[in-house]
Amino acid sequence: SCIAVVADSLVCELDRYCFKIQNNTSPFFSIESLDLIGLQPAGTSVSPNPITISPALGAGALSDWICVDYTGAVAGDSLCYFVVGHKEDVNVDFPTWCCATSDPHCVLLEDEPCPPDTTGMCCADFDAFCDLVDLGFDLSVTDTTLTVTTTQFDSCHWFSMSEPDWGDGSPIDFTTISAADTMSWTHAYDTTGSYEICIEVYEGNTAEEACWVKDICVSVFFICKHIEVDNNPCGPSMMDIPTGFTPNGDGFNDVLRINGPLECTPFDIRIFNRWGQMVWEEYDYDNTWGGQSTNGEDLPEGTYYLMVDFHRVENQRLSYQTYAMYLDLRR
Repeated sequence: SCIAVVADSLVCELDRYCFKIQNNTSPFFSIESLDLIGLQPAGTSVSPNPITISPALGAGALSDWICVDYTGAVAGDSLCYFVVGHKEDVNVDFPTWCCATSDPHCVLLEDEPCPPDTTGMCCADFDAFCDLVDLGFDLSVTDTTLTVTTTQFDSCHWFSMSEPDWGDGSPIDFTTISAADTMSWTHAYDTTGSYEICIEVYEGNTAEEACWVKDICVSVFFICKHIEVDNNPCGPSMMDIPTGFTPNGDGFNDVLRINGPLECTPFDIRIFNRWGQMVWEEYDYDNTWGGQSTNGEDLPEGTYYLMVDFHRVENQRLSYQTYAMYLDLRR
């Protein structure tokens, strides 16, 4: 165990094998070169071999990807070998210290793509790229506009459009731009409603070389203005929609009750938090929501957005298919 193969080994379609090692030498010395010996199946060889490690791999350190070409083994074979680590670069100097694995390391050759030699390259870690994408947008809202911001990317990252797709049919400019540092965009919506905001981001050394591509998306509900009262059968003047409730278990005002004419049913509700994220949705609402999120946990106190949707009511005017308002939740 003084030297160990620690990474999942992958086999390239072009007969290229890649691995990572960890220097566990004792007594400690830096590893400057490797030999792969005892290769199986018989007749298998790898190139280069010996392999120069630059810079030298210090004690306890994990190497970057090390890739070699192989011959004499085919898909379905198990490629097995021992690793010998040298204190010197044996391509240049005579070895004085070495360390070897006690057991052979084996990998089944399959037709899978090999990870690239990522030394000095952007595409080093797909999982790390996914983690950056999962951070999503930072959101801020004014009375008339929504601002989305990204701060997590660097010069290895690019957006495939000059600003996000705002989800409202606005024209999209497919001009590739750098995603480095802080990027911020502001948009004004004309209509209150739900929108999905997305932008495509990829990682690569240049804008023309994409290793991985993913979308950053967020669903928001944006209130442009309060809907005015009129004589619509299911408009605000005809519906009894509270501006708040207190789901504290005392038996009073514990659920959100929305009352109105029978001809205004069935209606649906959606609840959004102050960041525009939907936290509850219920079709054919039955006046039983007690302030829980979609995963069943109690939502914290605060101001939420309530959207009542009458689109399935036969006699609704188009302009009043939805009604949006602020909702105060207190416990």
